[in-house]
Amino acid sequence: SISIPASVTSIGFLAFQNCWNLSSITFEPNSSLTNIDSGAFSGCGISSITIPASVTSISGSAFSDCRNLTAINIDAANPNYSSYFGVLYNKTQTTLITAPGGITSFTFPNTITSIANEAFSQNQLLTSINIPASVLTIGNNAFQSSRNLVSISVDSANPNYSSNNGVLYDKNQQLLICYPSAKAGAFSIPP
Repeated sequence: SISIPASVTSIGFLAFQNCWNLSSITFEPNSSLTNIDSGAFSGCGISSITIPASVTSISGSAFSDCRNLTAINIDAANPNYSSYFGVLYNKTQTTLITAPGGITSFTFPNTITSIANEAFSQNQLLTSINIPASVLTIGNNAFQSSRNLVSISVDSANPNYSSNNGVLYDKNQQLLICYPSAKAGAFSIPP
């Protein structure tokens, strides 16, 4: 376990990468932390973390490949971020930033309009996801290395995206966006 001192203002690029045995991270009261950089906790063994109110910048890949992580909690006084069922969002919950790598099921808030780059990257347990009609943008590599993802479905009322047999496309199915990593069987690309 580790306790981050109140004097620390930034956790740098890959600072705790692959610390598999790191199971607990706490922040001392009155934290001065403002930045959590790319891959800062990538591959750690933590199951949950509570981000202090002082944090103003969190990289989308800060918690990638954290296979035991089931909750990213945000101090309620944080002006930039929030948490919904342990998933990291911007304050208004319109953009999903990071889904913990240890979640097995997922529900979007009704305010969601955007999924950030690498939002579900390296999730090892999620097998399916249903994109609601309100999602207007999906970032690059949103489902990268989600090894057990079998199906991505999209609400038929979504104006920008669609799915066919569990594969994610743009609305007109002219652009194949994501073929789920664990989808089995033969596949034919639509004409």
